[in-house]
Amino acid sequence: MLTMSGASVGYPGHTVAAGLNLSVRAGEVIALVAPNGQGKTTLLMALAGRPQTLQCGTVEVDGVPSGRFAEFSRRVWYASSEASLLEPQMTLRFHLETIRELWGSDAEPDDLTARTGSSELLDLRIAKMSQGMRQAATITCALATGADYLLFDEPLNGLDPLRAREMLGLFSDLAAEGRAILVSSHIFNELEDIADRLLLLTPNGLESRPTGLDWRQLFLETYGKEGGHLPGIAPPKNKPKAKHLRTHN
Repeated sequence: MLTMSGASVGYPGHTVAAGLNLSVRAGEVIALVAPNGQGKTTLLMALAGRPQTLQCGTVEVDGVPSGRFAEFSRRVWYASSEASLLEPQMTLRFHLETIRELWGSDAEPDDLTARTGSSELLDLRIAKMSQGMRQAATITCALATGADYLLFDEPLNGLDPLRAREMLGLFSDLAAEGRAILVSSHIFNELEDIADRLLLLTPNGLESRPTGLDWRQLFLETYGKEGGHLPGIAPPKNKPKAKHLRTHN
């Protein structure tokens, strides 16, 4: 289990959110929701053991504190929305082979890219990739680590609707295999189909809500005008909600 207890996150001189308590369990898909600038990225980085963003409190995974970063990072992986961990002049194959060596993974690059639908990207330099391609490359690298807890920051940015659905299906499959998936995204309609629960991030803490509720209404009640335009949130519908991609017990 990945846990955060009594935490405040932010940067020197500025606290983004305080009073944070969270437990992420194996096989769970969690949707992290908040307006832009509310601190989703900061929270994910703190959960990934980045000490510069954890101002107080503790983060542990399966009893391993985030201070033991080498051991911690083998279990928890943060995938940046900006593909900032990728070297622009190197190919995806280079990244996957490097991860394989450093993490002691036996995953083959060809198998990984086949699973993410990214085989054509294997020998392409990151600098030559579109935003959507870089997102796919980042997700592929996350799988290569073999980490049990995967934290995705806006992973659907730049993906066309079909590719976005394919990636969400992949996240659902990974959860079914026992990995924990925490996803921040503004595309609410898509996340509703795969998430086990919703997290609303506020300056005073995290509010956990079950799925099956009206996410649009929850967002408006929590953030009000602060939320501004609600991209990806369709107006209320009279028709039944789409069937989930996987069956929840």
